[in-house]
Amino acid sequence: MKKIVKNMLKNKMIKSLLRPSFLRNGTKMGRWIYRELTPRLARLMQNLFRVKKGKVVSFGSGNVSPIQYKLLKQELRKYKGLSVRRYDNFYGRSIISRLIKIPYDAATSEVIIVEDVNRLLKYLKRNGDQLIIQMWHALGAFKKFALGNAENLIRIENEDLEELKAVHTYDYVLDPGLKFREKYLESFAPGCKILKGVFNPRIDLLFDEEHIAKKTERLYEKYPELRNKRILLYTPTYRGYSDRSDAQHFMNFDELLSRLDDRFMLVLKKHTIMKKSSYNPPSEQYAHKFLDLSNENVNNLMLISDLLINDYSSTFFEFALLGKPVVFLAKDLDQYLDDRGFYYDYKEFVPGPICSSEAELYEAIMAYIDNPARVKEFVAEYFGEVPTDNAKRFAEFIVGFINRDGVERVKPKSVPTEISELEVPQPRKEEHKMVEKELA
Repeated sequence: MKKIVKNMLKNKMIKSLLRPSFLRNGTKMGRWIYRELTPRLARLMQNLFRVKKGKVVSFGSGNVSPIQYKLLKQELRKYKGLSVRRYDNFYGRSIISRLIKIPYDAATSEVIIVEDVNRLLKYLKRNGDQLIIQMWHALGAFKKFALGNAENLIRIENEDLEELKAVHTYDYVLDPGLKFREKYLESFAPGCKILKGVFNPRIDLLFDEEHIAKKTERLYEKYPELRNKRILLYTPTYRGYSDRSDAQHFMNFDELLSRLDDRFMLVLKKHTIMKKSSYNPPSEQYAHKFLDLSNENVNNLMLISDLLINDYSSTFFEFALLGKPVVFLAKDLDQYLDDRGFYYDYKEFVPGPICSSEAELYEAIMAYIDNPARVKEFVAEYFGEVPTDNAKRFAEFIVGFINRDGVERVKPKSVPTEISELEVPQPRKEEHKMVEKELA
């Protein structure tokens, strides 16, 4: 019977029926199912099914690389008694997934992991049997987000604030860094705690020599023109202006490339949401000094880059952890401040010179490409000690929660591993009821 069902699901006609066009991203029906129906079904299924011990589910946004989940899953696989799965893209799922599988897994998983503000959780009943962890996709605290950005969201026309209800469901958020913890607590609802000493697992790769060597060589083999070059990585962020003018705020490539000699290579990595955005490429005479590698993983590109050209993207935090210099091109700073806002004074906070023209940018590159001192001071002040085994720590914390009542449901597959002295959350039924009452 299973083989028959599998063969049926491979049929193109049946596939099209399970993923009809009216449910695609951007359609009214598709948005309604994502924003309202599926979350309400998850709440309904909580009343019909019990939480399954050892069940872990991760919900991705579709716009963020799943690497942090993969690293965590590698560690969780070292334990018996765990069931682990991930949904990376809601809109790419079938009707069955959207209306049955996703809400069912949200209702019955003992541990739920999200990496963005996820609407799916906004109606979940908090009873203390489930643990919800926010594995925020960005490091540090730069641009305002979640509740920290609520005031700006209210000002923006047609902005849907429903997703902010989901922040009231989080029990824990991963450690953003020593001085950023307070900002994270401001951005999420009261009751959410910082999982101190457990950073985003993808940070581990920045210090993994085997991984660095492998990814570096792969990029050089794929793009041999990058060998023996001083690589400048340009990562313009998604602005989300109402006039959709993001690409118009890119640098003038010719203005910079005309000043750079052939030792340099400028690499463009657009924000995921902007992958299909058109822009004015450099002239033919400068094309040999430019590559658009927006299809590559930004963390891998960081490994081969000598300097980062940033504007308002949080990518500079991870680049700073590598001990490499960052310069900032912020031509539309006043407009961005008005539309979005930062947790800190931008001009005082960023660990590099702020430029308003390509001429200034060139001077900054020449002055800072071999001078990472400012970045290293920034890391020491704002991050403190950064662990390099975060995936392992995260997995141990999850196992600690599942085994919290003294029953060792989840066990190491080989030699017993000592559970680190991380704070294990206890059920907070009364607190959950209070939050739920406020939302009603």
